[in-house]
Formats: sequence, structure tokens, C-alpha cells
Amino acid sequence: MDDFKKPYEYEEEKKGFILAFVIMLIAFDMPISLFHIVQAYNIINRVSAFGTVFLIICILFLIFLLLTSVFCYRLWKNMVTIAKTYLIVDAVFTTFCTFTIFIYNLGIKGQIGKNGQYTSVFAMTAVLLIMPLVILFGFCGGWYLYFTRSKKIKEFVNKSSKNDQNN
Repeated sequence: MDDFKKPYEYEEEKKGFILAFVIMLIAFDMPISLFHIVQAYNIINRVSAFGTVFLIICILFLIFLLLTSVFCYRLWKNMVTIAKTYLIVDAVFTTFCTFTIFIYNLGIKGQIGKNGQYTSVFAMTAVLLIMPLVILFGFCGGWYLYFTRSKKIKEFVNKSSKNDQNN
């Protein structure tokens, strides 16, 4: 009977929202980022000689996304700092890609009008610029607020710092 632990002896891993964050990074943010990267790379590679530099930045960004997912899933001590940094980098990088795609498409003749893909410049702006940025800033801003204001996250940071002081 000594093999069974009493209920208070179990240490729970409370990953609830963190697990949701990791799933959203892998299932949603990664495909959206890949979509933006491919489109922006095709534009940048045509327009300038910075295609290779941009491709290296994209690879580093995707590696950072995967590392953030691992840190958060494993609940490693610097998880909060890395997640908040990732959210800022994601907002800046994806905003750059979104503006690149929008400006390039704005210059294509025949996109707007009766026979074009968009009925007006406003419709094009709404679809290619406003909606993606609202979704992006909602995602990044919401999760940044969670990592900044959550009681569970503050407890995790305090617990991690106490473990560092004890070691």
C-alpha cells in the first residue's frame, strides 16, 4: 500500500492555457506564417536582391516559433520571457510580410474594378491589410496580456525564481 500516493502528494502540471497557446502556435500560427513567408519571399525575391537575407530571417523566425512551442510545452523557466519576445517578433515580422504583400498587390493593374478580384481599393485594403492585422494584433496582444497579467503565470515566474535562488 505504500505505492499509492495521497492526493496532496501529487504535483499537478497546470498547462491549460499554455497548452492552448502551444496548439495555436503549431496549428494556426505556423501555417499562417508559412503562407505569409512564401508570398512575401516571392515578392521580395523578384523586386530586390534581399531574397536570400529574407529567407534566412524567415528560417530563423520559424525556428524561434518551434523553440517557443517547446519551451512553453515543457514549462521551462524562461518560458514567459521567450513567449513574450516571440509575440513581439511575430507581430513585427508578420506586419512586415502583410505590408509587403499588400503594397505589391496594390501595384498590380487589373486587381481592382469590375473584372478584377476586388471591387474597390477599400475592399482590397480590408482583405489584404486590415483583417490580417486585426487578427494578428488580437492574437499577439491577447496572449501578451495573458503572459503579463495572469495569476498562474506570475506564480510560475515566482516559483521559477525561487528555484533559481535555492540552486
